[in-house]
Formats: sequence, C-alpha cells, structure tokens
Amino acid sequence: MELRFQAGGAEAWSADALVLFLAEGEKPDQAASELVESVAWLTIAPGARDFYGKKGEVTVIYGPPAHPLSRVILVGLGNLSGLTRGETLDRIREASGLAAVRCRELGLRTAARSEE
Repeated sequence: MELRFQAGGAEAWSADALVLFLAEGEKPDQAASELVESVAWLTIAPGARDFYGKKGEVTVIYGPPAHPLSRVILVGLGNLSGLTRGETLDRIREASGLAAVRCRELGLRTAARSEE
C-alpha cells in the first residue's frame, strides 16, 4: 500500500481512500471543514451518523463511485482532553496503525490523509 501526502485542496486529491482522524464527539465538518467542501457527500452519508470517535473505532464510509475520493475511513482518537502532547501523539500513532490495517483488509493500494 502506498501512503500519499498530496498538496493543494482536497478537490485535487485522488486515492483509494481518505483517512480522517476524529476525536470523541467530533464530526467530519468540525475536524476538516475544507475537506468536507470537496467531499460534501460525507456530511450526509448514513454511516457517518453512527461514528462517535471513540478510541479504536474504525468505520468506512462510501460515497459516489465516480468521485475521486469515494471512500473515507474514519478513525476514532477517543477523548483527547487532559492528555499530554506525547499521549496525544501516541493516540494518533495507534489510530494510524488501525487505519493501515483496515486499508490492507480492503485491499487498497493508495490512501491519503487530511492535513487539517
């Protein structure tokens, strides 16, 4: 699997999946407003309503197949309040591993990550 860091706005991105990390209780439009402008289907996707951002939670949300980013993998970071910087980075590292496992399970070749 190839992990890409792509410059420019999300409308120019292309990947088998986009990985978006969310804290507990956070919604995609709160975490990545610029991304949601380009992937508007994410805010109305039924599966996104059942994602709570709990630590270790992973959900794949599917959008229109013709869209360059038609699959978003939401990964929960849990409650981040009160954590040190190091603890927060550990959560992100653990969540990155979960995202990589899910990408491998799905047989994806490329994944992008939101930078917001």
